[in-house]
Amino acid sequence: RLGPNKNDTAVYVRANAMDCAKHTSDSFASSETPTREASCEEIVLSISKCVGGSFTPIKVYQDSQSVLDLMPQHWADSLTKIGMEDISDISLDLARRPYCWYRQERVFFNDDHFSTVQDDDLQCIINRLEDIGSDNRSGIDKQLHRISCIRNNKKQIIGLTIRVGRHVEGNADIIRDLLMKNEGSICF
Repeated sequence: RLGPNKNDTAVYVRANAMDCAKHTSDSFASSETPTREASCEEIVLSISKCVGGSFTPIKVYQDSQSVLDLMPQHWADSLTKIGMEDISDISLDLARRPYCWYRQERVFFNDDHFSTVQDDDLQCIINRLEDIGSDNRSGIDKQLHRISCIRNNKKQIIGLTIRVGRHVEGNADIIRDLLMKNEGSICF
């Protein structure tokens, strides 16, 4: 148990760093203080106190341009305007409005309700891809982005889902103390 934080609530430490992070976050709200969300900096500081030491800042790397290069130009422009850094998935289904998941919300590429995905749009992307495997998946060389295809009964591609891949550096620091212990496997 650590001493009281600035809201006079205690932080309880558990062996699992993820539990520590949850409890640290939960400790910022109590019945005596108004409920609020803890900032990332506050959570990292509390976890640092929990496990000792310091953390390397988490860095997120993403090559958005390789995804934009697959798209027809009008869609690439729309995605750039929305903000590629916070897009997780792009959904392109034949005869439906194209949309993406931006900050966990569905956002359409534009406000035109009659602007739908056409076969030419899908073919433009398919022609720019490497081979699509028998599992209906493809990727971009040296990237973490993944493309899944939806086919109809005639084996024609009628939809694509593009998962925007990211490389996150610094995640292992949260369990460094567990990894450094010489007590055998951390899994058991």
